[in-house]
Amino acid sequence: MKGEYFGVITAIFWAVGIFPFALSTKYFSATHINLMRLMLALMLLSPCIMLAEGISFYNLFSSPGYTNWLWLGLSGIIGLALGDYFSFSSFRAIGAKNSSIFSTLAPGSAILFGYLLLGETINLIGLGGILITVCGIIYISLQQRDSGHAFNLAGMGYAVGAALCQGAGLILAKKAYENNPIEIIAFHAAWIRIFASVVTLFIFSLLTGEMRIIGRNAINPENRKGLLYMFLGTLFGTVMGLSFAMQTVSSINGAVAQTIFSLVPVFAIPLAYLFHREKITLPIILGALIAIAGVIILIWREAISACFNL
Repeated sequence: MKGEYFGVITAIFWAVGIFPFALSTKYFSATHINLMRLMLALMLLSPCIMLAEGISFYNLFSSPGYTNWLWLGLSGIIGLALGDYFSFSSFRAIGAKNSSIFSTLAPGSAILFGYLLLGETINLIGLGGILITVCGIIYISLQQRDSGHAFNLAGMGYAVGAALCQGAGLILAKKAYENNPIEIIAFHAAWIRIFASVVTLFIFSLLTGEMRIIGRNAINPENRKGLLYMFLGTLFGTVMGLSFAMQTVSSINGAVAQTIFSLVPVFAIPLAYLFHREKITLPIILGALIAIAGVIILIWREAISACFNL
């Protein structure tokens, strides 16, 4: 059960991080925020890991093994760099709320890649729990659709790509823990994923000339409040969220972890009311209860199967 608890904590941290990141978009573009928050996360994580493990800056790179770097690095490039690019592109094309409908494909992606890369399987009760959770999240998303954005083929393609990358990135991160003689703490695993994505996005930004624009925006005095919002979003959503996500995938089935992570919209409901006084309707509450019920079934799938001799 420990891994499941870490999964819930991850979803809560990601839900908290949504709000300062949303406020920071008033000062920076979404693509700039993606690179800046990952670079900031590296600066926050590095000294913490060095103190926790009692290692030098050099050991941040040398202590993880080859397989740690291979699978966590690929996970960072696919799940964070490419996945977030698709996410932000879908936000621009069809809106964040409409995009959230397609994020429910991520658990299915985790099931597929978990089977192909790790040989993971899940029983019928577990699959039913995932389906119930997905239905609950879709129901919530449909109640909160963004009427200011219309669905289009490109935007939906980006949203589907983001979901596929999220599932694949999670399974690749989990593979780093399979038959690996060198174990690293969750914060260090998150650091490797972030480092790989930063290098990828940094090179891309240099080639496209975006780095100079990012630098000017970062030092602009008018954007100080935006930097504060970004710091808070990075602390909760990126540093804490990704670290607890690594703690989660190291101990439980990848599809189960991804399904629990999909509860982010559920935890965002009370926060949206607290910060923005967004109305909580009965259908939204019903969708949240359905999603939570699905996760409970998923977590207790083995006990339920035993009770019915399935």
